[in-house]
Amino acid sequence: MSQSAAICSMDGVGQSLQVFQDNLTLTPKGVIGLMKSGLTGSLTVPLRSISTISFKKSGFTNGFLSFNIVGGELARFEFADGLLNDLALQIKTFIEGQILAQQSQPSSPTASIADQLHQLGTMMREGLLSASEFEAAKRKLLV
Repeated sequence: MSQSAAICSMDGVGQSLQVFQDNLTLTPKGVIGLMKSGLTGSLTVPLRSISTISFKKSGFTNGFLSFNIVGGELARFEFADGLLNDLALQIKTFIEGQILAQQSQPSSPTASIADQLHQLGTMMREGLLSASEFEAAKRKLLV
């Protein structure tokens, strides 16, 4: 997966966040980053894998963006600077928009069983399939 320029990035508590068109990357920084994530290195999450995002403003405590990833994993980005609240909210809104856009894309239509049988018959008539291969494929479709 080639990375284009980041759409947005911000530095947080022990890590940095970069948001791209189709994924985000969390990269540990400094001693705090090492303590929080060990030697695991950067975490890249495809946006289509994010099921929900939580946002908490920074105030008396750190703010955060929390990404629930399909499969039960959780990725969390913390920031201490209250001036980053607006940027964090913009990131949340952008990612939610990307997720909705991906969910609303129509899935490619699948051929009906009749269409697939017709195609198999054509392939057999053209000599691309033997009679036994045709029967095996037909049985597989009808089961």
